[in-house]
Amino acid sequence: MPHRDNSTWSSMVNCYTQNGYCAESLQMFKDMYVQGFAAKPELIASVLSACVRTGDFGVGRDIHALVVVNEWMEESVFLSTALVDL
Repeated sequence: MPHRDNSTWSSMVNCYTQNGYCAESLQMFKDMYVQGFAAKPELIASVLSACVRTGDFGVGRDIHALVVVNEWMEESVFLSTALVDL
């Protein structure tokens, strides 16, 4: 896809996670973040779910730090629940 925005990135990450391709979901999220796109709390909750499924708790801890620094904890019940699951 030549032009990507937050919606296309989020769709790809969520689709990978929902269809069991969690490692690909995490890689897509990393690519999204490196290219400067900001994720919404609901997308981060999906990525945390992928971390739990793959056992990649290092990335989960990094995302937790990102959530704390950006003060997103209160913005989404889904995100808070995903952090508890992690």
